[in-house]
Amino acid sequence: MDRALLILCVLLLNAAAFGYRWKRRCYAELRLPRFSRLGAALVRDLERRLNRDHRSLRERELRGMLLVVFAIVVSVLAGWLGDGLFTHNLRIVELIVLAAALPVRATWDDVSDIRKGLQAGDVAAARQVLEGTVWRHYAALDEYGAARAGIEMLAVHFSEKILAPAAWYMLLGLPGLFVSKAVYLLQGTLVRPGAEEGFASATQAVHYVLHYLTARLAALLYLAAALFLPSGKISQAAKQ
Repeated sequence: MDRALLILCVLLLNAAAFGYRWKRRCYAELRLPRFSRLGAALVRDLERRLNRDHRSLRERELRGMLLVVFAIVVSVLAGWLGDGLFTHNLRIVELIVLAAALPVRATWDDVSDIRKGLQAGDVAAARQVLEGTVWRHYAALDEYGAARAGIEMLAVHFSEKILAPAAWYMLLGLPGLFVSKAVYLLQGTLVRPGAEEGFASATQAVHYVLHYLTARLAALLYLAAALFLPSGKISQAAKQ
């Protein structure tokens, strides 16, 4: 119950103070590095070192599995250490870590900017929001492609970057949160279209298991939200 109440407070704090526009001002004025990109850069560097073309499929699968195990072990140890340190007077540190890890406001800002750009007829501005995301060819998207990207971003971020980490935190504390975030990072960095075998296969399997229940819960919440939309029809939402 304490963790559930803390998550509720964290979501409200993130919605109020951790918007993407706020972070952009910090990066520009304080010249801070984009820490969210450092993890992806590290994973890509490890992939270049471990996933060599001359190695056999079995060897690449094994190395990918070892990378996933390493990421999970490090995440569990870091979470266990955090659980031990962030007690009593340092509980505020845990709250800040959680608020930074659950991008409620950042997701809203991004999707809202895409919507505003499309409504204003400024497709270029809507596409620009997708810079640095998984949509690497965002500059070639038309207005319908940008709209679909925004909808997919909202759905994926809610399910995998907000709901899943929050659920695992409530179940296992900081180790659960860090493992969920680490697996999502590996999935977003290593898995590419058609990459069903090889180096990323272990990442795909762990990601599927870790997010199976939370993805279904997210779908149920989407259906529940459709009941409160003026133009929403739950039958059509269920078919989607």
